Amino acid sequence: MRTSDLPYSPSLLLHFIKECCHCHRGTISSFYPNMRHQLSCCCVRQTWLILLIFVTCTIAQNITEGDDGVVRVCALSSDQSATIVTTEVNYENIFLMTASIGNLEYNLRFANPDDQLFKSTATAFENEIVSQLSPLIQKPPPSSGTVLLDASVILMSPSQLGQSTGTTLECILSTNDKSITESFLSPQLRTVAITSSVYPGFVSSVSNSVSYCLREVIMTHFGSLTWPVTLVGTDTRTEELCPVGTKYVGERSLGQRSCRRSPVPPGHAQWAPYICLDCGKIILVDDSLLAIYDTLQNGSIVLDGVDRAGIILNEVEDITESGMDSVALILEYVAGLNVISTQLLDAVLRLLSNLLQQDTEIFRLAEKQSSSSTRIVQSLRTILENTALAGSAVEYVSVHQNIAASLLDIQQPQIQDEWISFGSVVGPIVDAPLTEGSIGLFTGRTLLLLPNSEAYVHIKVEGPVITDSTNVRTMFVIYHNGKLFQSVNANVTTTTRTSTINGRVVTADIRATQSPQVTVITRFKPLDPQVTNVGCRSWDQSLNNGHGDWSALTCMLNSTETINRVKCHCDQLAAFTIFADSDDSGTAGAKGVNVIVRVGAVICIICLLAAAILFLIFKEFRSRRELQILCCLFLTLAAFYLILTVGIDQRGAGCIIVGSLLHYCLLAAVGWMGIAWVHLYDLSRRKPWVITWFMVKVSGVVWGFPFLFVIITVAVNPNHYITPTQRCFLSSDPIYNLILTVILPILAMLIAMGVAFGFTARNVILNDEAKPNIEEEEEEGAKAASKFWKLWKLYIFYSTAIVVIILTLVFVIIMVNSSSDGAEYIFGLLAIVKGILIIVIFCIYHRGVRDTLKIKLGYMNGPDSTKFQPYWSASKWKSGQGVLPENDVEEEEDNNTKKLYLDNTQASGTLTNQRFKPNSVPLSSMEMQRMGQNGVSSHVNGGMVVEADFHTPPDADASV
Repeated sequence: MRTSDLPYSPSLLLHFIKECCHCHRGTISSFYPNMRHQLSCCCVRQTWLILLIFVTCTIAQNITEGDDGVVRVCALSSDQSATIVTTEVNYENIFLMTASIGNLEYNLRFANPDDQLFKSTATAFENEIVSQLSPLIQKPPPSSGTVLLDASVILMSPSQLGQSTGTTLECILSTNDKSITESFLSPQLRTVAITSSVYPGFVSSVSNSVSYCLREVIMTHFGSLTWPVTLVGTDTRTEELCPVGTKYVGERSLGQRSCRRSPVPPGHAQWAPYICLDCGKIILVDDSLLAIYDTLQNGSIVLDGVDRAGIILNEVEDITESGMDSVALILEYVAGLNVISTQLLDAVLRLLSNLLQQDTEIFRLAEKQSSSSTRIVQSLRTILENTALAGSAVEYVSVHQNIAASLLDIQQPQIQDEWISFGSVVGPIVDAPLTEGSIGLFTGRTLLLLPNSEAYVHIKVEGPVITDSTNVRTMFVIYHNGKLFQSVNANVTTTTRTSTINGRVVTADIRATQSPQVTVITRFKPLDPQVTNVGCRSWDQSLNNGHGDWSALTCMLNSTETINRVKCHCDQLAAFTIFADSDDSGTAGAKGVNVIVRVGAVICIICLLAAAILFLIFKEFRSRRELQILCCLFLTLAAFYLILTVGIDQRGAGCIIVGSLLHYCLLAAVGWMGIAWVHLYDLSRRKPWVITWFMVKVSGVVWGFPFLFVIITVAVNPNHYITPTQRCFLSSDPIYNLILTVILPILAMLIAMGVAFGFTARNVILNDEAKPNIEEEEEEGAKAASKFWKLWKLYIFYSTAIVVIILTLVFVIIMVNSSSDGAEYIFGLLAIVKGILIIVIFCIYHRGVRDTLKIKLGYMNGPDSTKFQPYWSASKWKSGQGVLPENDVEEEEDNNTKKLYLDNTQASGTLTNQRFKPNSVPLSSMEMQRMGQNGVSSHVNGGMVVEADFHTPPDADASV
């Protein structure tokens, strides 16, 4: 029984004793379900056992005293709801194989079994061993069984062969055949080492006794206990450390355990029971930070102390002025060291990054009380000066969420020949955390001005630099915010200050015995794009009685910079940023688009969806390829306007998603227009292409290519989908983004459409029988000119559609990249015009759609109508205008008498089997007279033709 599974309450103990005295047969586990072993409670005779358990529980409680969550992880680790995950071994007969591989270079990521590189490397080795060794261990006939084999890599370490690039793998081999021995496997593995092409010549050894306890994870509702692979005879602790809120946060593990050898042959390693460690409790975070500083003075490992302080600050937000003073003391202690490693510098920067999460007012109060911010900044400068770069490295960059730093050692003759630039590019959202991909350090003879820079400092040394070494150390720091640079002037408060920091803070410094003469250029993108009275500032430590403040005396605003960037010229090294007036109208940068945009988009969506639904409802439309293409076009445009209406003002990652979807929909819409023009060309050919699953195949192309452009844009920089006005679409900064991902693809599509039009026109001119649209019936006797005009009408339709799409693209780019309302009004009106044009052109004026709708509404008989339909309407019969069909020349020679004939609907009638032509069956005089009467009647009543019903089979021999 685990003591951690038992209740600690004395009242619950009395309840146990009472229940034991009244039961005949029961278990303590029925009262406390976490108990694993049943104890008989049949009488008071067992009370002594419960008392003994209670004493044990009290001792265990003293061991695990601390945070309740820590106690629960250990206490519930043996509960039925806990899940235990161990290294998978498939078969009972197991061996430990050690393989030293010379051609596998060791990587630090091999130390982490959860790392993907560890998993992929282990899987490759396991597959190679199993595939090569399995045929060698099979028993010869007459044995009919198959020996199964499995391999599981449990540990990777640097090579034991004395090779710096090699790797040693500890692997568990398991088989289902107990007769296989260590002496049998050893020569077989040597054979595998000779024949393997993946790991040639690896050195292996086999032991029938596994000397490692395998990795085990116990997962509960309150956390996990992870036991790493451990060598037999040693103790280990969990990978999980004491959590925040305990005294030993980040210092002690949650539990301790031993790896022992089993007394049962062959003596495999096995885990012993574990105990939970005391994490302790703390009252204030400030006390813990002060305790860390005390341990540093007492000779504790500096790196561990700084790491623990960083962990504390990452989890809490209730630090006070006293805690800030403790952080300053810790950093001052680190700055006093003679040599600082890059690992310790990383820990310091991580500590500061977590510190910058605290409330701004704490920094101000702490600076007033103990000059904490000033001391922290000065200590960081000294730490950067004393950091020793590893090996022959001359450059170092470390990036954390709220701070990034860079070191660059440049030889003295070179320092005066090159510009040095450091800073960050535009993040995915306003005031986004710093990332490794957003930080850059550049050197060159020519000043590099990045178009998407957010906060950059460029320095050029104009005169000699006096240092104590041949290299000149340049140091840069970029702060996510200006909390360490707060004014403590009592006469200026946050409520009365009219100008505030509106950008990141970037610092530049050079380790020299005296300040060198430099030229400094800074470039900032305001965090709020709608700001007024932007000014350049540098930090002057001499102001406010040594507390420092921002000054405009050493930096000048350069008015030649673009409106999206603020460019400053400064004449000394310091911390730099920009200030701007806090104007209420300045927040309009995040305002939504004008109402006309949303109204126009909604109207356009309704029109587009109405047209698309119309094409989907009727089978006659769904089966026509032209209307299928148009339906896809309308749905794509409707999706574009819907996404724009809902998400144009999103922020952060949501804005990137919306922008990429809008980009995708526009390119896809242009793609569908291209397919429509290709379809026109196909119809003009003498023999149209026979393509099965046409829509499926072209859909893959139309949907695929825009996706590639979007993926490439996101891969290069997802911030390209956030415009300077913080709206979601392609940004015009940098302009090459628009050129490569929008202008060039659309220009290529327009060129392809022009080529398709040229070939289509040529086909119609050269082929009198070509039809511009095989799905539209042409009137009998139509000439080539009329055919060509029909083709031109279709091109006019499609040209109108492509023009409004291009205009939509132009004005949406102007609208999202400009704060002017004029583009919004034009875009909204254009959306309304587009919706109306779609309905008019493709649903009303389009002949094929119009005629089909008339048939469906009863205003016209379709080709499958069973009504009697003469070739000429009854209304023309009344007027006498061309009511008689033209007879063939041969027929006129035999009989000059004009006759009326049945219409072509009778071709599917009962007389079709008699092989007659409908126009060879004359109408009787009575039928002609009745048809004329019906025609007159219908002409008078509204001008609509009501055809005469056909009741009896016509008399083929009847005379006129």
